[in-house]
Amino acid sequence: MMSRVVTGAAPVSIYASVTKGLAPVIGAQATATIESPSSTFSPIEIQLRDDGLGPDLDKDDGIYSAIMLNTEVTGKHTVSVNVVGADDSKVKKFLGLSVPIISGQH
Repeated sequence: MMSRVVTGAAPVSIYASVTKGLAPVIGAQATATIESPSSTFSPIEIQLRDDGLGPDLDKDDGIYSAIMLNTEVTGKHTVSVNVVGADDSKVKKFLGLSVPIISGQH
């Protein structure tokens, strides 16, 4: 869960990195629930996507994204994300991992 202060009617990006260990999980269903600081507004749910369209930069990278457009209420909004594996969810395998090795002086 994270909080962010919203100061106007500007769109807000919401994203969640879904991994198992270091590997991204693809094909899952991710839903963000946004709670307003005002009790007069009910929480809203937004479907996060990992399809490379709109706010999502890369398809199947395990980063699920959406844009919250209605930010008319100023203040701290609370965002929680629920992720559920679908029948076709899978862990994306890495072909290799490159890690720089820095040797110390002996």
